[in-house]
Amino acid sequence: GTVSGTPGYIDPSSFTSKITVKAIYDYQARHDDELSFCKHAIITNVNKQDGGWWRGDYGGKRQHWFPSNYVEEIEPQQDRDDSSTDSMFLGNLQKGSLDVMGAVVELAVTGRPGLEWVLRIQVPSMCTVFEVAAPTRDQALEWMSAIKETAQTAIVRESQNKEMERTWRIAKEMSNLIIYCRSVAFNMERIRQKGFIYNEMSSFPETKAEKVICQQEGKFFLKYHQFQFSRVYPKGQRIDSSNYNPVPIWNTGCQMVALNYQTPDKAMQLNQSKFRLNGNCGYVLRPDFMFRSDYEPTEPSGLLG
Repeated sequence: GTVSGTPGYIDPSSFTSKITVKAIYDYQARHDDELSFCKHAIITNVNKQDGGWWRGDYGGKRQHWFPSNYVEEIEPQQDRDDSSTDSMFLGNLQKGSLDVMGAVVELAVTGRPGLEWVLRIQVPSMCTVFEVAAPTRDQALEWMSAIKETAQTAIVRESQNKEMERTWRIAKEMSNLIIYCRSVAFNMERIRQKGFIYNEMSSFPETKAEKVICQQEGKFFLKYHQFQFSRVYPKGQRIDSSNYNPVPIWNTGCQMVALNYQTPDKAMQLNQSKFRLNGNCGYVLRPDFMFRSDYEPTEPSGLLG
């Protein structure tokens, strides 16, 4: 029965979920009630169910099943530009995004009054063709031109990113996550002209380090190590895998002093004792006095504070 005109049963499918997800892997349906989708596909009206399977709408199919571990939830953006939804019958549900990389756009004519001009957009990341209609031919052509121009710009930008990766040997995905140091040949004149570059690092054999870092250009490298990383490694003539004294090089601020770990000599004992200061985690903070302008590595009186 009903009470005050309220139906006794409400079809759950009549409600529209605000949850939207994005596919992070391809998935091919194994049953008729499942969704098939490509990576980056947007699934709307998602209802979370137990057992690792959710239901949602995609590709003309409503409330079909899909594995929840193949998608990631998209955060709602209700607070952004709310005024623009006032003229939208479906509000935020009429908003969305489309990856136009490699998009192929075609103009077609249909018999729908007021929406005769249809753009059919096919992109590699979608299994089905995306259609959008316009009331006039001029408006459809304007959108078609804008989509093609944007797609071409995206291709050029992607090509530039790949060229950068080949030239600089830095993966863009990696550089977006962390500060990735690029290995470069040490050039003191270049640094003096352009300044210190925090994401570049240089390597030195022990002989060059002891001569240049510890003796000839000690003051320069004290400043250098406040901005950039350096690495020192054993010279190639150590065929017996012996080690050099790491202490003078540590004292100039060098962050990475590589040793022959297979040889338990005095240098390795010094290395092990130094990193016990921080539980053998492999990282020890430099003391504050090493950053003072009057710090002198060879003067014991300056090793305080």
